[in-house]
Amino acid sequence: MNDERIRRLIQAELAGEISPENEAELQQALAENPDLKAIYGEERGLSALFARDRESIETPPGLEDRIIAGVLGDRARGRRLDFPRFARIGAAAAAILLVVGVSFWSGRRSTSATPDLSLGGLVERRDQLLRDLPEAERDAVSAAFAQAIERLRELDRRHEDERSRILEQLENAVGEKLGNRRDR
Repeated sequence: MNDERIRRLIQAELAGEISPENEAELQQALAENPDLKAIYGEERGLSALFARDRESIETPPGLEDRIIAGVLGDRARGRRLDFPRFARIGAAAAAILLVVGVSFWSGRRSTSATPDLSLGGLVERRDQLLRDLPEAERDAVSAAFAQAIERLRELDRRHEDERSRILEQLENAVGEKLGNRRDR
């Protein structure tokens, strides 16, 4: 039988929280093992000593009333925490972090490094394939890569033109708003 389990059963028995099945298991283990029986005796003696000490402690007169008055007094003076206020501040902070995080993520996705990496990767892949191919097949593969690279570059130019147009529209809208504000 596991000594650690028996020690837990001893603690449960001393706390009055042991089931009849576990009580029988504990009594059997104590009967079989004199060391555990000695430990049980020591624990039981300490438990009785602590119980007598707790009984001998007297609460100072009026302590309970003073504690209750102190707690209620703090609430009356407004010293309690305003959880709804903290919740609003926390929600606002979370929203700001979310907006900043999404802005950063979307900004990272739209950097010009992405097309360069894809084009650079294609050029590296092309060069790798051309080294391994027989001379007769190199021209066809090279032409396919050249066509794909040109199409990607065209796509990048259109993307950049669209990006420039959107930013120009934003700049114009902001200029109009600020211009209207200055006129007031």
